[in-house]
Amino acid sequence: MRNLIAMFACSCVVLGAGAANDPAAAAAAKLAASLSRPASAVVPSKKDEPAPRKAEPAADKSAASASASAPASEEDAEIELSAKIAQRLAALRERQQARATAAARAKKFADAKRRQDEQAAAAAAAIAAAPKHGTVWSYEGELGPANWSKINVDWAKCGTGNRQSPIDLRDGIKVNLEQISFDYHPSSFSEVNNGHTIEVTVGSGNFITVGNTVYELQQFHFHRPSEEKVNGKDTEMVMHLVHRSARARSRSSLCCWSAASRTG
Repeated sequence: MRNLIAMFACSCVVLGAGAANDPAAAAAAKLAASLSRPASAVVPSKKDEPAPRKAEPAADKSAASASASAPASEEDAEIELSAKIAQRLAALRERQQARATAAARAKKFADAKRRQDEQAAAAAAAIAAAPKHGTVWSYEGELGPANWSKINVDWAKCGTGNRQSPIDLRDGIKVNLEQISFDYHPSSFSEVNNGHTIEVTVGSGNFITVGNTVYELQQFHFHRPSEEKVNGKDTEMVMHLVHRSARARSRSSLCCWSAASRTG
């Protein structure tokens, strides 16, 4: 009997290391502690027992019969206790296995989430490091003039240039400039709405001359309200006439402001 009790107590100690907060484990440990107490703590000592009285002959026969049945009752109790111990230990092992399975599942999920986040971060870093060739821009927000140089690698001048649209012409001084010579003729054209403006592409044969350089008209388009300002004031609309020189293939833009006043 004491061997079973010792075995159950040791099992509770081992399982208790992984189930410190398990009520069933605590109950099992309590049961083991109660069962493992020495017999002297439960059964009164012989010193405390009253002196036996001499039984009558009939009583002696009855005591002998009870003494014969005692070993059988103790064996039955030991078998019953052994079954209870085995059942309780099986329940503790089952709960411990369930906790281990849940912990392994949670770790697997966390590892998968971490790998997914790392892959997303690597993809974002690769996209950020790749050359930009965007074509979408705006006059405000993340795609506004302050970020034009970041949208497309070919627009780097937008981040370093000092004289670019949209500009505000202020504090002008009078100077004598060479006259612009116009040589425009009726020609074919096609128009397209590119999402920012109506752009009209014209046929060849239309030129302006500035100094000694001749520029051919490529296209003209509109902005409403005007991109440029004069002394902080814009107009209802502006038209840009875009030219290109034949020699350097550089582009030049001639702007004509409408005279209409802003309304609304």
